[in-house]
Amino acid sequence: MGQTLKENLKLLIVESAINDLYENGISGASMRKIAKDANMTVGNLYRYFTNKDELVKYIIEPVMNKISLVLLKNTNQSLDLSNSEFDIHNMTYDDFIKTFDDISKELCHLYSEHKKVFIIVLKSQTINDLFLNWCVEVIYRYMIYRLEDIDISDEKMKQLSRMYAVSLFAGIIDLFLDNKLNDDELEDVLKIYFRTIISMVNLDFRMVEV
Repeated sequence: MGQTLKENLKLLIVESAINDLYENGISGASMRKIAKDANMTVGNLYRYFTNKDELVKYIIEPVMNKISLVLLKNTNQSLDLSNSEFDIHNMTYDDFIKTFDDISKELCHLYSEHKKVFIIVLKSQTINDLFLNWCVEVIYRYMIYRLEDIDISDEKMKQLSRMYAVSLFAGIIDLFLDNKLNDDELEDVLKIYFRTIISMVNLDFRMVEV
């Protein structure tokens, strides 16, 4: 009975924390408010989670892991959130489009299943910075591969990679944070957006020596 009660209390804490984090972001969330909404004292809350960082990690880590699994599944186990070395050798343009179509579909499913936590992740500046730097590296490696026969400096490629990544990530955040679409519409828009970015990058490659 005691173990069941303990798990029920932990569930109440997590549900309360998700609501607070969703409404106020990670920086604005309060352990005192989380405890109040879970109908317990702050001292009792700290018996389950020693600080807010531990509680936030407990909530967002499963979704972050699922995002990594989506990436691994669709990139022949070569790309996840801890690794930017996407193996794109021998991939055609159509292969690349299909890869990101599949990633779009599964990301939208994750969003649908874990909407509040997904939004919490997107609202976190720390996580956003990690995502952005990761995205810069992925695009940079793609550009190195695509531009290996074109005379362009490494500095230019790094700058272009960051510009593309900033645009891509800003669009994705805006799409999910202000989403008013149904699941199918959301998936279609994300696919179109990825395809537009990929097409734009490839068009720029053909213009790079102009």
